[in-house]
Amino acid sequence: MKLSHINYYDLLSSKLKIPLDTVIIQAIPVTGGFEQIFSLPNINVYKLKPKNLLFCVEVNEPQVQSGIIRNVVQMGVKRLVLIGSGNIVDSSDNTEIVLVEDHINLSGTNPLIGINSDKTGIVFPDISNLYDISCLKALKSYLSSEVILNKGIALIPKNINMLTEIEKKAKEVFPVIAYTKDIFPYAVLARYTGLKKVIGTILARSLNNLEYTLYNLIKFFIKESD
Repeated sequence: MKLSHINYYDLLSSKLKIPLDTVIIQAIPVTGGFEQIFSLPNINVYKLKPKNLLFCVEVNEPQVQSGIIRNVVQMGVKRLVLIGSGNIVDSSDNTEIVLVEDHINLSGTNPLIGINSDKTGIVFPDISNLYDISCLKALKSYLSSEVILNKGIALIPKNINMLTEIEKKAKEVFPVIAYTKDIFPYAVLARYTGLKKVIGTILARSLNNLEYTLYNLIKFFIKESD
């Protein structure tokens, strides 16, 4: 069975309270300290609270991304939190986590593959104000003693290991940039389905104590959903 065709609703609804409040999608293959309730190749699913769910995705393929978004929307999710990793560049060279306020897609790819129709809607939805950064002050306060967090831009390059000149020069325009491919497909797919509240975070690949920071980040969003 294709991962995009898996019905998570049937697999998970008996273990959760539907509709869901918060779903966290973590595009980093490190997680600990939570109750695992389901597993597939390259996908582990954890129950955080009765109405909060965590997907830990090790391979971010289009069919995986679209399948997860379609299912969590079916489960009535109110808020989507995306956690990825990337190379962070800023003027002071000390930002360790970026709370995404917008993204710039220079990759030449579109997670919404297909054509416009009355049935499926517009393939390129309006993604203005896509990311919610209202938690910035609270999240900064929560993590202040552990890591340095700033709001910034997620830039999706064509090749993250070989930036073009235009991609490199973006740092002259934006104070804080995270070069990453991890989360933007989930955000665009979520907007396409009509989901209004999407929060994006990017952790520096060089971050020390990655697993500990991830755990604290997830705990913040669980606490905030109470």
